[in-house]
Amino acid sequence: MKNSVAFGSRRRRVAPGILCFSAAAFCAGAVRARVVNVSPGEGNATPRVVAAVKAMKDGDTLRFAKGEYHFFEDGAQPKRLMAGSTSWGEKKLLFGFEGMNGVTIDGGGSTFVWHGGVFPFSFAKCRDVTVQNFTARVFRPSYVELKIDRHLDEGGFEFTFNPGVVYEVKDGALLIDTDLGRFDSREKRISVHALERIAIHYLFAANETTRRDCLASTFLNGVAEDLGNGRVRISNRRQNLKGCLDRFPFKVGEPLCFLLNGRERCSLHFAECRDVTVRNVHLQSGDGMGLVSFLNENLTVDGYRVKPREGEHVSITADCLFVVNNRGLVEVKNSTFSWALDDALNIHGNYLRVASAAGVALELEHIHHGYYNFHPYHPGDVVEFTDPATRAVLGTAKVVSVAERGNGAAITVDRLDAPPPNGTLVENVTWLPEVRMHDNTFHDVLHVRLAGRGKFVLERNVFRHGIAILVNDLAQYWGEAGRTGDLTIRDNLFDHFSSRGSNGPFICTLVAGASPPMKFHEGIRIERNRVCGLPKGVPFADLSFARDPIVRDNVVVAEPTMAVDRRAARDAALEKKGNR
Repeated sequence: MKNSVAFGSRRRRVAPGILCFSAAAFCAGAVRARVVNVSPGEGNATPRVVAAVKAMKDGDTLRFAKGEYHFFEDGAQPKRLMAGSTSWGEKKLLFGFEGMNGVTIDGGGSTFVWHGGVFPFSFAKCRDVTVQNFTARVFRPSYVELKIDRHLDEGGFEFTFNPGVVYEVKDGALLIDTDLGRFDSREKRISVHALERIAIHYLFAANETTRRDCLASTFLNGVAEDLGNGRVRISNRRQNLKGCLDRFPFKVGEPLCFLLNGRERCSLHFAECRDVTVRNVHLQSGDGMGLVSFLNENLTVDGYRVKPREGEHVSITADCLFVVNNRGLVEVKNSTFSWALDDALNIHGNYLRVASAAGVALELEHIHHGYYNFHPYHPGDVVEFTDPATRAVLGTAKVVSVAERGNGAAITVDRLDAPPPNGTLVENVTWLPEVRMHDNTFHDVLHVRLAGRGKFVLERNVFRHGIAILVNDLAQYWGEAGRTGDLTIRDNLFDHFSSRGSNGPFICTLVAGASPPMKFHEGIRIERNRVCGLPKGVPFADLSFARDPIVRDNVVVAEPTMAVDRRAARDAALEKKGNR
């Protein structure tokens, strides 16, 4: 393969795999924009791409000739990074940018394959950045598939791994090879997911020592025994703990997956940037979050597709789109969200809580370890103090100074009538986005979580085979702030949306740890939607926690327009039908 690169009016021919720089002046005195061209080559593309990234300047474009590129850890940039509900620590960065302006990554229709622990994209404190035109997947995702063969009388079960899984049983624990290293269930729990419905539970090795008292789902303790030929027996070792199961509630023959390595990386990470565009990016598989946006101003997501390759059952292992404490405009359009192991979309603010107060000086701590090293405060931001039990607003203040802490922050504010009690929730109300979501398709997903007092408009979207649009203030456990003040859901199609493991409302308001008649959310309007396949006796929307919602001109049809059938047929029909 040959690649031609223009230098003014001359052309130079280069060998495969070589990087070339081109520059063109648009007019006298104009800034010269450079294009860095990359050809596929063979083997590990990481060293030459990292070299190109390091050489880039403001305004540059890194453009890939169409092909398949494989990226390994060798040659990646080591950097400590907190990447959005992702484990904190040193990452092996591939496309790592900080403090740059006007840069573009253009995949040119290529396929990128991540090997080992490569961390693909990280942009910090950048302006006017664009990432576009490629498909990405991990070489070997951090999950394995299996089917339950039978249940045991004592509550355990036997199962068979799908072909190709490399595993060992040692001291009653499972050891499984993954692209991120060998997983050992003596050190970490397994998250077990049903693949054709929404059902998630944890599996602990009986001798695994991590806490079991603060989990998002129920669990079973087990001792593993290798039966040969990919078959394993798990014997139940029940403990008298809240959330401990007598047996796993999965069916014999049901396809499952063990999620092993969790959230060591995400695919696209943006933090404290301005004017970010992600366009025509297809994630076929990924470990952890898909696109993460922390403390950014103005985010456009256009033609973002999260969907696995044909014959595979999982796209990414956490949220497709995760947006925390953004401001300006967040626009999500013409995109597809499907077959992820966690939420399709999650937009919210963030609570810290008061650990101690002395005058106008406050020590704050995160509620959940997943947000450690995330610092959502800047001098000049306005913060709001909220009672954790009643969610009543106790007062507001302006941040004067910030000192970061690993598990929180120390801030001073301009004034306080009285020091807030320890445990008081603190929310940054300066960073509230305007969210526009239109012409997207959501299918075979968990929740679409929308929370916070920015302005939300959802229109002309299709929701099929999921759980619910969830409007939730999740102060407990995750510490996610979600007092909704302006939410419009209009002109959408909801088709059998609660079919995957739930028979509840298609839209639901909640406040963690509270009960109706608390009226917490405001400004909710649900208008002109078409609703098909609503479970008998279930309301389209449960607005128990909403004050004066407006629900009008929605059309409810008893039967779904698309039957719940085999996955392949359903996917094909959705692709053919498109968004509408």
